[in-house]
Amino acid sequence: MRDELRDELEPAYLLHLRAYRNTSAIVDFFTVNHGRVSAIAKGIYGRSKLNQLQRGMLQPFQPLLIGWRGKNELKTLSKIELIGSMPGLHGQRLYSAFYVNEILMRLLRGDDAHPILFQSYRETLVGLQSAIDIEIPLRVFELNLLRELGYALCFTVDSNGKDIQADLFYRYDAQIGFICIGNELPEPSALEVYSGDLLLAIDQHRWAQVGVRRAAKHITRHALLPHIGGKPLRSRALFS
Repeated sequence: MRDELRDELEPAYLLHLRAYRNTSAIVDFFTVNHGRVSAIAKGIYGRSKLNQLQRGMLQPFQPLLIGWRGKNELKTLSKIELIGSMPGLHGQRLYSAFYVNEILMRLLRGDDAHPILFQSYRETLVGLQSAIDIEIPLRVFELNLLRELGYALCFTVDSNGKDIQADLFYRYDAQIGFICIGNELPEPSALEVYSGDLLLAIDQHRWAQVGVRRAAKHITRHALLPHIGGKPLRSRALFS
C-alpha cells in the first residue's frame, strides 16, 4: 500500500524529540486536528543547510505547521514551517512549560483531536510568559486538560450529589470527588482538607488568594496522578 501523503499543513507544537539512528530523530507533536502525532524527522542531524534549518525549527513551544506521510502509528515528517515566534520563557517559567509538555506526552493519544485543549495550550504558553504568578496559567491548564480528557473536576457538588457549601469542609478522593466531613476543621492529619469556600473560589477562577491557588495545585495533582502514572515527572526535578 502506498503511503498516505498529507498535503495540508497542520498547526502543531513539538512536545518531545529524541535521537534516532545516526542523523534522524523521533518527534512527538501536539496537533490541532489529530492530537498527538509521532513521526520520524529524517536527516535533521545531517550537515546540509536544509537539515540545519529543519533542526532549528524543531524546538519546544515554537508554533509550527507540519505535514507527514504514513499509515502506521509512527509517521514520517514531510513538511515543516514556522508560523510565529517562540515565547520568551526562562527559569521556572521554562520549567513549567516543560512540565506541561510532559503531562501532554503521557496523556494525549494519537488521532484524538482536542482543538479546545490545543488553544488552551497556546494560551498557557502566553500566560507563562506574561503572568505575574505562573501558578495561575498552570492551574487553568490542568483543569482544562482534565475536562477535555473526560476527567472533569466538579467543585460545586459533593460525592453525595449535594451542593458544596462555603461553610463546610471537604476532602478530595480521586475516585468519587469531594467528601463532606462536616462544619468543623478536623485535627491536623495526613489528609488534605478544603473549605467549601475554597472549592467554590476555584470553580469561579478567583485566584487572588494564595490559599485558593495552593488548594487548586494539591487537588489537580491528586486528580492527574491516576492518569499520568507513578513514574516521577522529570520536569518537576528541574525545580529543585
